[in-house]
Amino acid sequence: MRLIQNKIFFLTLFIIGVVHAQPTKAYYILAKNGLSLRNTASLKSERLFTIKYGEKVYVEDLEKDTSSKKNWLKADNISGVMVKVNYNNKEGYVFDGYLTDIAPPRVEEKVSDYVERARPSSPGKIVLFETITRDYDGYYLREETIFLKTDRWSEAFLLAKRLFNIPEKLGFPNLDFEGETLIITNPDKKEYSWSDELEVTRKNEENDFVITYTIRSEGGGMSVKLEKDDNGESIRISRTGIAD
Repeated sequence: MRLIQNKIFFLTLFIIGVVHAQPTKAYYILAKNGLSLRNTASLKSERLFTIKYGEKVYVEDLEKDTSSKKNWLKADNISGVMVKVNYNNKEGYVFDGYLTDIAPPRVEEKVSDYVERARPSSPGKIVLFETITRDYDGYYLREETIFLKTDRWSEAFLLAKRLFNIPEKLGFPNLDFEGETLIITNPDKKEYSWSDELEVTRKNEENDFVITYTIRSEGGGMSVKLEKDDNGESIRISRTGIAD
């Protein structure tokens, strides 16, 4: 009888634990210099320590209520909220604008190597990868294209920035600009460069843009373009390298 009672007792504890357990999901840190783990849900609260780029944290898998902007914040032109996370059995709050569920690139990692490594740990997130090489009478072009399953411009931009080495001082642009086009020149542009800039073109009023980074000088250059697919569920990132 006592054995049965003990089994019932522990079964009850297990059921209670399951009912109260919050579903969690793994996210990666996208901020190059790391992300502060804070004591409370405020960017001004005590910083406990910094979680390094690429590290994994666990967040309650709850969707944001996008109908209310009450608790939304903006940092470096990136919108988000403070979320509670668990990192190495330590709890605190981080700004989720710098979180991604797509495994981020490593330093100097080739695109093909990145896709091979990241696909298994980010199932369904890297939709397509292709490479095309062309030769136009002495102009050698190589295009690498990757489709990411996300509709967040900031997430796609930060991943592209790490993957294709967009200059550090060209941060995520403010998409609330007036007019149809925004051009930001790299503050560290070299004298010999013909162009070294970020261009944002507004396609319509439905949060649809084309974001392009271009660097060009004598002998070659490259461009990195971000554009949503037709259904708005994925963002196409293409890098075109040019050699004269």
